[in-house]
Amino acid sequence: MNKDGRHGLAFDYAMDADGHPSNIYCRSDHYEYARYGIPITFFTTGLHSDYHQVTDEPEYIDYAHMARVASLVEDVAVRVADLDHRVVVDHPRPDPTAPCRQ
Repeated sequence: MNKDGRHGLAFDYAMDADGHPSNIYCRSDHYEYARYGIPITFFTTGLHSDYHQVTDEPEYIDYAHMARVASLVEDVAVRVADLDHRVVVDHPRPDPTAPCRQ
């Protein structure tokens, strides 16, 4: 969707790496779906030192960039919703009781 659409975003997959110190995938809200084999997508614009702290303020938000990300998310959601088949999962269903591995 990023290439086909009007988004032109550059993706950084570094946070997906196994053992990443932020462990953001395992801490995310949608991991509870993924652990049961329900397909998810995870978009983030990254973290900063004040993220989820009392010092986190609106000035940290790049609103123009966030609008581009939101447009991509919308296009992905519409594409998936319009499929005539279930999303193809590229690995076996995980054991929901196993520890999370990023």
